[in-house]
Amino acid sequence: MSARLLLTLCLLPALGLGAGQAQPQNPQAVFDQAQRALLAGDYAKAEQGFRTVLELDPLSAAAYSNLGVVYLRTDRLDSAIESFEAARKLAPEVAGIDLNLGLAYYRKQAYEQAIPYFDRVLQAYPDHEQARFLKGMCYFVLSDYENTVRSLEPLYGQEKSNLDFLFVIGICYGKLKREADSENAFQQLIRVGGDTPHMHLLMGKAYLDLYVHQKAKDELEKAVAGDPKLPFAHFNLGVVFQRLGMMEEAGKEFDLEMAITPNEPW
Repeated sequence: MSARLLLTLCLLPALGLGAGQAQPQNPQAVFDQAQRALLAGDYAKAEQGFRTVLELDPLSAAAYSNLGVVYLRTDRLDSAIESFEAARKLAPEVAGIDLNLGLAYYRKQAYEQAIPYFDRVLQAYPDHEQARFLKGMCYFVLSDYENTVRSLEPLYGQEKSNLDFLFVIGICYGKLKREADSENAFQQLIRVGGDTPHMHLLMGKAYLDLYVHQKAKDELEKAVAGDPKLPFAHFNLGVVFQRLGMMEEAGKEFDLEMAITPNEPW
């Protein structure tokens, strides 16, 4: 997918680090130092700092939340969810924590669990584009095409230059038998993507998902002609040939794909 899907995490400032008894270290100073480390990408130092804050102030929602960001950025998804849930219990009104929880479940590919958190963000901020986009992508992965369109359609104006967006919504329109809308989305995809192998791969995959095999074949053949080493192009062309009963041609395409992406088990 494109850079549009690189997820934005919500970092929280200290939300009133607790009073409590005198401590040998200043929780606010430790928090500030840990947040600077997080922003600099020094995750080990950031983790240690936020853990220290929680030892000094166990009621710091910000420390739990930013510790969750550390875990999310270091692919410790279950630990991230645990930290974000602790933060949410302490600060249930902070939409940024819900966004981070949605991101964590999305990264974990637990799409059904991610959707309610994106919903909470949208209840607080109806115009929140990232929450709406990712909610739509969750529905798409779950093959819920109607709710995908319902989520993504309001973003069409902002996302009409986003190849991934056009790819997804074009497929969904096609699945819902909205042929004119589907064709418009694909034509916009062509205008934005231009005559490039990547664009032809996207178009071919879209037509393949819609079982429009001849158009899928035409687009995927253009993709492999433009870039014979483009990952996934030979695989998808092989699937088209397989569906058309052209088994010898399919086998050749799968062999080519295995040479390009040898570590993909499929």
